[in-house]
Amino acid sequence: MTSGKLKFRASTIQEKKGRLYFQITHLRTVRILRTQYQLFSHEWDFSLQCILVPPKTHPRYKTIKHIFEQTEKEQTAIKRIIQNLSNFSTNFSTDDILNYYQQNKTCKNSFFEFAQKEISRLRLLGRKNTAKNHEAALHSFKKYRQGKDIDFTDINPETIEEYEAFLKSRGNCRNTTSFYIRNLRSIYHQAIEQSPDISSNIFRHVYTGVDKTIKRAISMKDIRRIIELDLTSHPTLQLARDLFIFSFYTRGMSFIDLAYLRKKDIKGENLIYRRCKTGQQLSIHWEKEMQIIINRYPTSTQYLLPIITREDGTEYRQYKNAMMLINRKLKKIGVLAGIPLPLSMYTSRHSWATIAHNKHIPLSIISKGLGHDSEVHTQIYLASIETREVDKANRKILHDLKHIF
Repeated sequence: MTSGKLKFRASTIQEKKGRLYFQITHLRTVRILRTQYQLFSHEWDFSLQCILVPPKTHPRYKTIKHIFEQTEKEQTAIKRIIQNLSNFSTNFSTDDILNYYQQNKTCKNSFFEFAQKEISRLRLLGRKNTAKNHEAALHSFKKYRQGKDIDFTDINPETIEEYEAFLKSRGNCRNTTSFYIRNLRSIYHQAIEQSPDISSNIFRHVYTGVDKTIKRAISMKDIRRIIELDLTSHPTLQLARDLFIFSFYTRGMSFIDLAYLRKKDIKGENLIYRRCKTGQQLSIHWEKEMQIIINRYPTSTQYLLPIITREDGTEYRQYKNAMMLINRKLKKIGVLAGIPLPLSMYTSRHSWATIAHNKHIPLSIISKGLGHDSEVHTQIYLASIETREVDKANRKILHDLKHIF
């Protein structure tokens, strides 16, 4: 019996993505064919051994649907290879199946062509910001190459060092050069996933960190001034202020998560939602200050806040347009409140973390409150912290906000 079945290996770290792979079985020999696709455990049906595609309104619908369609195509390709080998001879091995498969998947040599396809793939998955960043990096790299394409085999550490020098010669600061190189590296590493023969260590001599920039956090006193502004005659400013403060109340919730919050996410005394960026589930104790804001804005949709107001397939565009509008309004609010720092929704998130840190709340609890999961070791450490400790930290911050509304 010969087969190629799609399988899922869950991550050993809670709330991290697991990996999809194909299990190739022939004559009692099993081989594993790793894919580039990753899912969260709740997106896989362990009993039926299949991908769970969510409703169209779900923020990860396009991503998961794309993964489902691509793995279907790859599984069909594997079945076709098995069928062709079986028609030719019974004397073949699992290694023969893998070799034929890899021949079909080998990455093309053109870096420009591959990068453009990767950008298109990201757009299809709904990862428009990442696609935009990759596109900017590719455009910059093309300038360095004067429009001349380059093969993957010709890209080496010297190429990347020369590209960094090119960026510096144009007056770019370290953060800007790092931005372009990090995005270039992301594209390159995606190619490595598909073609392991490509060198993986060509970025070791260039800077890919992030230098500290201007202050982004404001103080508790500034937060109070924003709350106390009388904006009743300016509804759009009032909405922007309320969304900013609601984000602060909810431990610096990002704007995209605010946009996709649903009424059913309030469960008893807790707000339970998944971060759009990582899929990590967070639980926040529902405080009366949050309810006061929600009561101001009854909605006719499934969404909790009036950011996405129509459920017609344009939800993501509505979120992007609203974010630009709200950030413009917040800058006006900052001026009215006498805050020299230009306000944005990110200021709320950064301020919650900074204020919590100034109150000597442990960094581990702050990280859990923000839903950070980029560092593996940090996540292992955070796994032992109870949600109630984070809620306690949040209440400690809200307690200092007197005379709220």
